[in-house]
Amino acid sequence: MDSRIALIVCYFGKLPDYFRITERTMGANPSIDWLIFGDELPVSNYPNVHFIPLSLQDYLLKVKETTGLELKVIAPYFLYNLKPVYGKIFFDYLGSYQFWGCTDLDLLYGDIRKFLPQEILLDHDQLLARGHLVVYRNTPSVNEAYKLISPNAVRFSDLMADFTNPKYHQFDEWRGMQRILRHHGFRQYHRECMADIKAPSRFRIGSFRTSNLPNHQSQIFYWHSGRAFRAYLHPEGGILDEEVAYIHFQKRRFPEPPSGILDSPGIGIGPQGFFPYDREPLNAEDFSLLNPDPRKPWKDILFQEAKRAKRKIQSLIN
Repeated sequence: MDSRIALIVCYFGKLPDYFRITERTMGANPSIDWLIFGDELPVSNYPNVHFIPLSLQDYLLKVKETTGLELKVIAPYFLYNLKPVYGKIFFDYLGSYQFWGCTDLDLLYGDIRKFLPQEILLDHDQLLARGHLVVYRNTPSVNEAYKLISPNAVRFSDLMADFTNPKYHQFDEWRGMQRILRHHGFRQYHRECMADIKAPSRFRIGSFRTSNLPNHQSQIFYWHSGRAFRAYLHPEGGILDEEVAYIHFQKRRFPEPPSGILDSPGIGIGPQGFFPYDREPLNAEDFSLLNPDPRKPWKDILFQEAKRAKRKIQSLIN
């Protein structure tokens, strides 16, 4: 029997307009449960997607009770640093699971079990290392590991001293938990099996290109029938489909998804948002239309600069 896995999401405020698309890809992984904590939650459409009401204030109280870390007025942006502590914070929800993980909503999930099969799970304590999806063995030693220290790694005690300092970012991944667990001999597994899409630059929305896989001149990304892919044009004219565990489309603002897209067999995603895609034959021009390299509108640039300034002011106040 396969080990049970729970993937935890904390999200405060209105869910993204594209959430039902992400939820559909969660529902296509019926052997994995999603536990989504938040204060503005809808009704679930799938038996493995569980919405658990939790206010930001009550969450911060849980954090204080678990870690002693008292967070006052803080931008939710910084809360991702707490992901490695979910095994302790949400201990009461995880008793029946052999593994738990921390993840995000800006993903299209493919067939996760294909990339994390039972034999790989049983041999490791931490699986994957990028903060948008990390899986941990649900044991006291692993769940307490966030307290450990190792050379050149971000320490949780540093976060407690200055939680919003960018110097201590990535505690949940490469510069923090990955180094800590490695130093202390925990069994780790990482495979670059995801399409981690580069975030937009300061002035360009940018085409969909990955930061962790070799890119192709003509490529698109899509989900179809429970699996996630990067499709690219072969130099001789054919189309090759490369399966990935998930597609991470970070820090992008999309228009509202087109109506009826949840009924489409497949869902494509690009700089201009989501589109129905049923693995149609494409040529080089089609790839360019579906994955263009647009500039940012000036209103979006002004909006992001205002948010950046607000975060800096908030950090100084804290």
